[in-house]
Amino acid sequence: MQLSIRYKCIYTVDGSEVWVGMPVLYEEQLALLHEKVRSASDVDLCDMLQYTSPSFTDKEGNPLSDDVLNNVTKLYSNVDKPVSFYREGGLFAGSLSSRHSRAPGDMRVVAGRMLEANPALQQAISELYSPSYVSDIGKPFFQRVFADYGDDSIARMVDFGISFEDVSLLEAMHLLHHRTLFGIEKSTRYKPYHQRDKDGNFRYIIDPLVHEADMVEDVKEVSDQLFGLYSATLDETSSVYEAIQTYLTTEALPYDMFADAVQETLRGRQESLASSDELQGAYDKTIAALLKDSVRHLLPLNAKTSLSLQLNAEAMRHLIYNHQALPLGEAAVIQEFIRREGEELAGPLLDRTDPADSRSQQYQRFLSHTRSPVFTHRGVGEYELLQSHKDSDLGVTIEDYGDFIRVADPAAHLEAEIRIKGNKDDVVQSILRERQSDLQLSDALAAVDSMEEIKKDAIILDYAGIQPEGEDLRTNRRHRPGRAFENMRFDLSLIMPIGEIRDLRRHTPQTYLDPRYFTPEHDYYLSPVLAEAGVGEEVDTVMRHIDHTWERLCEEINPSVASTVLSLAHRAPMNTEVNARNLFHMTELRTQRGGAPLYAQIMRMVAAGQRYLEPLFDEMQTFVNYGSEVDYGRAVQEIRSMRKRQQS
Repeated sequence: MQLSIRYKCIYTVDGSEVWVGMPVLYEEQLALLHEKVRSASDVDLCDMLQYTSPSFTDKEGNPLSDDVLNNVTKLYSNVDKPVSFYREGGLFAGSLSSRHSRAPGDMRVVAGRMLEANPALQQAISELYSPSYVSDIGKPFFQRVFADYGDDSIARMVDFGISFEDVSLLEAMHLLHHRTLFGIEKSTRYKPYHQRDKDGNFRYIIDPLVHEADMVEDVKEVSDQLFGLYSATLDETSSVYEAIQTYLTTEALPYDMFADAVQETLRGRQESLASSDELQGAYDKTIAALLKDSVRHLLPLNAKTSLSLQLNAEAMRHLIYNHQALPLGEAAVIQEFIRREGEELAGPLLDRTDPADSRSQQYQRFLSHTRSPVFTHRGVGEYELLQSHKDSDLGVTIEDYGDFIRVADPAAHLEAEIRIKGNKDDVVQSILRERQSDLQLSDALAAVDSMEEIKKDAIILDYAGIQPEGEDLRTNRRHRPGRAFENMRFDLSLIMPIGEIRDLRRHTPQTYLDPRYFTPEHDYYLSPVLAEAGVGEEVDTVMRHIDHTWERLCEEINPSVASTVLSLAHRAPMNTEVNARNLFHMTELRTQRGGAPLYAQIMRMVAAGQRYLEPLFDEMQTFVNYGSEVDYGRAVQEIRSMRKRQQS
């Protein structure tokens, strides 16, 4: 897709112009945005995000007690804003974040319900006293050690948990992209996107910059179209829902196959077999999850989600600076909330993060310039195809171009380009130095140079716990091989739906490049479920409308804001580099049963490419799942839950 935005030419490559930069008024746009956000009240900031404070009720809709509400305020920095800090960290904050990722509703409401249901926990929180560390230790201490002396060790050692409610999927990707300690986002399975709110609106955000550009109706129209399609797939009275149910229960997962597999799983775990009612209940839950996973790609990137981050004060400063340079109105509001809420808990550790401060402005200019989009006319790469190999088990083709390989799945329209960096010799010399700690680099290199290939293979397999004869020592995918494998790296460029890019970002890959926007250039993915339901033409009509709206938003605002109208179905590149050790974790964990099917397939494709580039991995990656994607273990958990409810 050829962009028609006003860009400036900064250099040429082989006589072809390269265009770079945001629209002409980009820097002025950011300056005006931050000026408006900085002077706004908390209520006005909530209005900019179309945010509504939660109602603290139990599951039946009854108000929670005043004692519970008072205790919730001990746990969070506020109970009525989209950004709140945990006042207490550790196991309690972690358990809340984990539960919230799988529970509907606001995290603070979830915490309140936990307290009301557990008198002992309620009593413990009632007796909890948490001082204000900034005021009690003293701001002069932080000012002297951090601000004056520049001792970053304090900022690195002070960690915080932050909860984000009803931010967009795109904003969540930006937050999780930042190098925090960890983050967890609510699954699309547990957000009632098919339901409208009390005002009759679907659950999405129209970016503040869209309001400024007077394009609200344009964004609302395409967003409502996507949400309307999504809602129809979950409406039990619709023909689309009926068609999807027929496909899932007859083609994807017939009941008899499910029941046999669950009973076999129970036998293997030496548990009593399930009754017909238990099997039917577990089957209904499994089909419901499959349905939501199959249609989630219809959701736009402005759909609301929730997440939690764990990060130290230094990372929080960089997150604020980074968001100040993002040309998104939502990002500007979110960073302002982080800054305001964080000042109470972090004090001087967040000094000079105000958008009006000279340091913030300098950092903003640096990031805005060095991370701004670059567009060039792309020609087809002239690479000679050396050989082509078909993997019939995976249904993929592996094309070898010498410098890299391309693994393609034509059925799912997935693609992975892979380049290996480092080789087997690098791994072997690292193993020698790790296992013989007095060995120097020169000694290890000399030893590898004189070593036969069969000996190198034996050293690597032994290091990975793989025994040529006898039982392997690596009996679990959590038995990760050692750090010597970090000397072999894989450069990946994956073409897949944004929904799968979101999954990969959520699961903390080692590193990846920093795209700040998406385009509809690579078209979109239509799941087999939607195709079977007969809505392909309707989906295509909406997607063409989105293309047009995206183009207009790019012209009038910028590509980052335009990204908000794209769907999780739109395909885009995910560029990342992963060392061999971390790739063990990714391919073996993310192909396990119960995950999103496309995500599992792209990881299988990466594993296949890794084996092609270095066949020894075929013997070591023993826990990559190439079979069924249905997690019958989750069905067993559901049966256990039903049995517990009956006993109580």
